[in-house]
Amino acid sequence: MKPTFILKPYEDGDEQAIQAGFSAVFPSYRTLETWHWIYTRNPDGARIMLAWAENGELAAHYACTVHTAYYAGKQVRVGLIRDVFSNPAYRAFGRHGVYIQTIEAFVKAWTGADQLVMLYGFPSERPFRLGKLLMGYQAFSDWHDYRYTVPSELSQHSPLGVIHSPKIFDAAFDRLWEKRAGRYSFAVCRSARFLNWRFIDIPHKKYWIWAFSAFLSTEVLGYVVIGPNKPQAQLVDFCFPDDPQLAQSFWQQVVDILRWRGVKTVETWGACPSLQAVGFKPHARPDTIIPVFRSFQADSGYANFYYTMADSDLY
Repeated sequence: MKPTFILKPYEDGDEQAIQAGFSAVFPSYRTLETWHWIYTRNPDGARIMLAWAENGELAAHYACTVHTAYYAGKQVRVGLIRDVFSNPAYRAFGRHGVYIQTIEAFVKAWTGADQLVMLYGFPSERPFRLGKLLMGYQAFSDWHDYRYTVPSELSQHSPLGVIHSPKIFDAAFDRLWEKRAGRYSFAVCRSARFLNWRFIDIPHKKYWIWAFSAFLSTEVLGYVVIGPNKPQAQLVDFCFPDDPQLAQSFWQQVVDILRWRGVKTVETWGACPSLQAVGFKPHARPDTIIPVFRSFQADSGYANFYYTMADSDLY
């Protein structure tokens, strides 16, 4: 007899079953504190649809964190798909089994012009094939793997501004985003509240963060966020100054610090061609990551969606 499931949104206390299901499917360990950081402390909230078996077991989970995005001159909401899984005991019930039922319930509850206008995520190849076949996923076409080789010798350059390590992202970063938002057709808003949640409040990782200002000025002209791995670090998010000379000056000062800290190369990926202006080189796309989206409005603008590793759950 084909089992039936109760499909309903997350309620307080469900996180214990979610964590148990996550641990059964994914090899990585995640604390309950990290789960709350992802889902309940995100300033724009989250959407979680759960499928419960008749015996009370969690059969499937489909979720996203919600983020404010800038699109065509206005703010919209998008969802970053996270932690999708089904209990192995309930997977053998056809193409429209509990996993697909859970996704359909999620889409019906929370997507559309006045809700989430787009879902996006970064699955591996096998989940992407399933998503393309059954869930309407499409692959982003414009993205690359980028790499920067740190020179072994200290470069000779005259700084055109100063860098510092902010303890928090404050109103100066909101002003920076307001100045930059118009250049993007479609992008997650890099407001101070997003940046603080993503890079300061994260409970299990510390980032190297540097901001850049002109001499004798408190206005922030750019920032970078580095995942501090050695000898290959990750550029997780960035905003370079508009002026190419200032951008080069900022990056060279960062590179000097990275060299001193033992970093040999810096890598990143995403739809961010401006990185080439400071010396990053595009490389072949990695086989393990396939950025995808599903749009819920006719004019999605997905081809111009700007993202970096900061928009992914690969932390």
